[in-house]
Amino acid sequence: MSTIKSLKKDEPLLVAEELGLDIPQNPKIIVLKNLIESSEIFETDKEFLQSVIDGVLAEKAAKIEQEKFKLESEKAKIEFEKIKLEQLKKELELTNAKCKLSPAQEKSEHFEPVPSDIENLIKSIKTLTIPVPSNTEAYNLFFQSLEKAFKTKNVEDKFKAEILLNMLGEKMGNLMIYVKQEELGDYEKIKQLVLKTISTNTSSIA
Repeated sequence: MSTIKSLKKDEPLLVAEELGLDIPQNPKIIVLKNLIESSEIFETDKEFLQSVIDGVLAEKAAKIEQEKFKLESEKAKIEFEKIKLEQLKKELELTNAKCKLSPAQEKSEHFEPVPSDIENLIKSIKTLTIPVPSNTEAYNLFFQSLEKAFKTKNVEDKFKAEILLNMLGEKMGNLMIYVKQEELGDYEKIKQLVLKTISTNTSSIA
């Protein structure tokens, strides 16, 4: 239970306003507390006064929580826009590179075989894909970008899961615990497990 003495900052002013007291101009906190304690309500109906204090504090807490949620939503929106911008930059770089090729070179690139060196292939895919997001809401956009890169580089299905796990790195360190040996080469199963893990982590935080 909050008392008049425990009120801080603008809280005494809010309580005094709710009680309809005659408030002087630019009052100090101590003046407001004395004003409340000398009021008729304080003398005759402490239960009502307590309900006013509780209501003021609850409303203030709700506003703070609302502002916090709004700030977090704006932060998530900015992060999402950054990722979209990064994807557009990657696509623009790829378009510019293609524009510089002759028709023969472009045709050759279209039928480019998958490199035998998996490390070179991973580097190539990373160049065409947006970074692994820190925001869980942006993973769908990450997978869209990754699968577009797979298509551009004609990546065989057997390499996709290994490339995905390599790109995730430490971000999904615990993921390997749940991956069966026969699933290591199955990109779609790994992808769904990643999305399920992200969804579970988000729910537990919420």
